[in-house]
Parts: sequence; structure tokens; C-alpha cells
Amino acid sequence: MDPDLDAIVAHELELLDPVVRGDPAAVRRLLHEDFSEIGASGQQWDPTTVTEATSATAEGITADDFRTARLTPDVVLLTYTARRDGETTLRSSVWVRTRAGWRLRHHQGTPR
Repeated sequence: MDPDLDAIVAHELELLDPVVRGDPAAVRRLLHEDFSEIGASGQQWDPTTVTEATSATAEGITADDFRTARLTPDVVLLTYTARRDGETTLRSSVWVRTRAGWRLRHHQGTPR
């Protein structure tokens, strides 16, 4: 597989890990400065609010069915299925390559 795509999936899994989620600095290192999210609840998030929310939740999220699509050499769309507390969401993330590496630019969750 493509090393860029492997790195993006690994970064997404980091963001689902309870240890990383509990560390605001670790979460922020993976987010693009212009990060935005539309959550499964319909709520909109920015880097500050999503970092606060993830650090308040200790449970992990399981994920599978990862699919990647390179939109440009420096932009990748990642889609997958996530599960937490008996709920399933379909998720999509847009990752952008920056000088500092791959950063999450946008994320969306849709209840299944």
C-alpha cells in the first residue's frame, strides 16, 4: 500500500485511541489549524471545542472498513465505519499534507 495512505489511517486510529483523546496536545498535533468537524449530532466543532470534547471522553472507538481516495497529491479522503457504546457512525476525514506532515482538515460523522 501507499505509505501516505498508511500514515493517514494510522493518524486517524490515533485520534480514536482513548490515550490520545485524553491528551489535548496530542490531539492538536494531528489537527490542521483550520480544522472543522460536523459531528454525528449535527454540532459543529473547531480545534478548541473538539479538543475539549475528546479530552472529556475516556472511551475508545473501534473502526473498520477504511477506504482512502487521493484527491490531489497532498489531499486524501478517508472514509470508515466507527462504533462506540453500541452506536455506529459512518465517518469521513479530509487529510492535508502540510510542512509538519499530514493534518486532519475536516471530519464528519453520520449516524447509521
